[in-house]
Amino acid sequence: MRAVDGVSFSIGEGEVFGLVGESGCGKTTLGRCILRLIEPDAGRILYDGTDLLKLNKRELKKTRQHLQIVFQNPLSSLDARMSVRRLVAEPLVAHGQTQQLGRRILQLLELVGMGEEFAWRYPHELSGGQNQRVAIARALALDPRFVVLDEPTSALDVSVQAQILNLLQDLQDRLGLSYLFISHDLNVVQHISNRVGVMYLGKVVETGDLHEVWEKPLHPYTEALLSSVPMPDPDLKRERKVLSGEVPSPVNPPPGCRFSPRCACVMDICKRSEPQMTEVATNHYVACHLHT
Repeated sequence: MRAVDGVSFSIGEGEVFGLVGESGCGKTTLGRCILRLIEPDAGRILYDGTDLLKLNKRELKKTRQHLQIVFQNPLSSLDARMSVRRLVAEPLVAHGQTQQLGRRILQLLELVGMGEEFAWRYPHELSGGQNQRVAIARALALDPRFVVLDEPTSALDVSVQAQILNLLQDLQDRLGLSYLFISHDLNVVQHISNRVGVMYLGKVVETGDLHEVWEKPLHPYTEALLSSVPMPDPDLKRERKVLSGEVPSPVNPPPGCRFSPRCACVMDICKRSEPQMTEVATNHYVACHLHT
């Protein structure tokens, strides 16, 4: 089974790249492969021109200071037996950065909007939003340049989601971070991203500037995703494009285009030949026979 198959895209410095798609399409696997938390079977992962797959254990540890991740559920990613102080200190100790450790911990907690009084608490004594702030502080401990945000708000209440999103945007502006923002919530992706990629069954089917993709979606799957977003104004009407059928098994994907069994625009060539990424407009790419 190929959970992620032939995916290729780039993320610029100081950019937020939003990755969207149905649950199970390979978004999280892709994010973890980039950091080598899951070892890819083939391909290249380039960071500043260096292929991460060619680094040995020592070189990878040194490079990982610049590459961090915030997981979906903070309660499962934070050790319940460790205090907030120890959780935030963990990456600093692992990389030998122990000078003025206490001061640095308090700086990181302040950076994410938490006071000194939280340093001696444990995860079970904090709310979901507070735990996610601790996870963000831990990810920022080594001054990374690139952070994978794996659905960082999906486990939180709506009001807390807004606080965490605003915090992430503020941190990006202050620290010059680059994000890979993984989510199935299109409204959240629209709020935070500069560019966006759409995944379906292990493949990226469309990428481009956020406004270009949102206003002129080219792939039928992207059109269906965007049509499912609820409109906040009851007087506004949107044509709903409901997909038929089920997502095919990734163990046995269909020949040709993987979306063809559910596509209303399917042609004979779609069932025989897999479409390749084509630049249809400036920096707007799509893998669909309708646009080749």
